[in-house]
Amino acid sequence: MSTRPAEVARAVRLLSLGEHFLAERTANVGLRLNPDDGVLRQIRGIARHHLDQFDQAIEDLEVAMSIIPLSALAMWCLADSFRRSSKRKRAFDAYLWLISRKDCPPSLLARTAVGLGRMGEDELALTACEAIVERYPESPIGHGGMAYYMSRLGYSTRAILPRAMKACELAPANKDFKAQLGILLSVAGQHEEAKSVLTELTTETVGCPHLSTRIARAFESSGDPLKAGAWWKHAVHLTGGKA
Repeated sequence: MSTRPAEVARAVRLLSLGEHFLAERTANVGLRLNPDDGVLRQIRGIARHHLDQFDQAIEDLEVAMSIIPLSALAMWCLADSFRRSSKRKRAFDAYLWLISRKDCPPSLLARTAVGLGRMGEDELALTACEAIVERYPESPIGHGGMAYYMSRLGYSTRAILPRAMKACELAPANKDFKAQLGILLSVAGQHEEAKSVLTELTTETVGCPHLSTRIARAFESSGDPLKAGAWWKHAVHLTGGKA
């Protein structure tokens, strides 16, 4: 039986608004009448993923996949559900599919990189970011992601810096890209340039103790003990007062 357009449209709208519980309920209504409807199965699977119902999401999305081609978003939800359910091989295969899909948007490729990184697959995470840059050259998350995973893989600072600079050029307000660039400049011995970039950051906008520690060290290297002390203090505060 075919899906009723009004139900699908309402469920899709609810998903776009972040109303995942209501989207699931709307899909449930349609599936009671049309249990073999692949579109509604896909919608319910996406909603259930966002509700942290990973096993149910996998069930819905695998059934949907047997009926219709999954959207890139649905495939990412399936991959992430596999990862969170400790189904490593199946997650890996789904992430690879996303990297190979030419119409996969940069936001989903970036999430794919994050998922692969959490699985310890930094080389493939870098490949996902490279795919973003290849298909969307003006995407800051592609260049920033490349810089991040190149750092994790031990690439030279000289090789990483152009990517970090490009990410900041494309997204000058992004604090994470600024921190990344400033720290890299410090490591490269360009202390004044590093200080200039990092001075634009404030402790109120950085919530990671590890990143705060690295910023503190960069200010130490640039000969600014006052700012270094403020960032050390912030790092200690973020760890609950534990040095």
